[in-house]
Order: sequence, then structure tokens, then C-alpha cells
Amino acid sequence: MDLNDLAKQLYMMADDLHAGLADGLQITATKTASNAKKRLGKYQQGWAKLKEVTIRRKFGKNKAASKTRMKRGGSGSDSPLVDTGIMRASITNKVDRGSLQAEVGTPAIQAATHEFGDEARGIPARPYLRPALHEEMEHIEDNLAAGIAKRVSSK
Repeated sequence: MDLNDLAKQLYMMADDLHAGLADGLQITATKTASNAKKRLGKYQQGWAKLKEVTIRRKFGKNKAASKTRMKRGGSGSDSPLVDTGIMRASITNKVDRGSLQAEVGTPAIQAATHEFGDEARGIPARPYLRPALHEEMEHIEDNLAAGIAKRVSSK
């Protein structure tokens, strides 16, 4: 095989390679969103404890949910970043397969405030998206390789 033959083979595989990269990116984006969702409601390293006034407000706001969490071995109203579950449910991912770009995030208004904190309002940063992304980026090469392998080996 000479260089021209290799170039032809790579050219013929281009669509499969691109699709495999998109598959691997989708795996990473999906895992990142799932990872971020799992971080909510559990204290992460470096997170400040909830203030007592916040815990009381949360318990009063959603007594039934707090009691259920406690019965299941949870921490009741001392669940950071979880009141109603709306923010957790709103975390999604979107992959543009053509440009090989992915977005993981949430349109929930309080999400950025919790991720970065708000000194003026006394809200400490409790990052959940950035650590989830950082953790999943450790696996992106494996995810991309798996996506490519699946597409190329099926031919």
C-alpha cells in the first residue's frame, strides 16, 4: 500500500470517522449531564454547609419531600441545591454532530448563581457543572475511540 492508497482509504472512511467522533462526543455530553445531576443534593468537596435558616425554609417549603428523603437515608432539607428538583431536571445536553460541538447546562435562573456564587447576596459557590465536566473530560479520548471503533468495525 502506498500513500495514495492510504489517502483514498482515509477519504472513504471520513464519514464513519466523523460519525464516530460525534458518537463519542454524545457519550461524553450525556455522562457529564448525568454526573452534574448526581452532584446536586449531596455536599461536594469545598462546599459550604447550608445555613440553618435555609434548611428551615427548605423544610417548610417542601415537608413531604424532606420527610421522604430522610426515610430513604437522605439528609432531609439539608440537601444543597435541591428544593423542588426543577434545576436537576433542567440539566440537559445538546450535541451538534456536524460541527462536533456539545453543550451541557441548564436554563434554570438559579443555576449560574449556585455554580459561581453571589457574594452580594451571601450565596457561596457550589460548582456542580464544572467539576462534572472536568471529571468526564478525563474519559473523552476513550469515548471518542469507542465511537470511532463502533462505526469503523461495523463496516
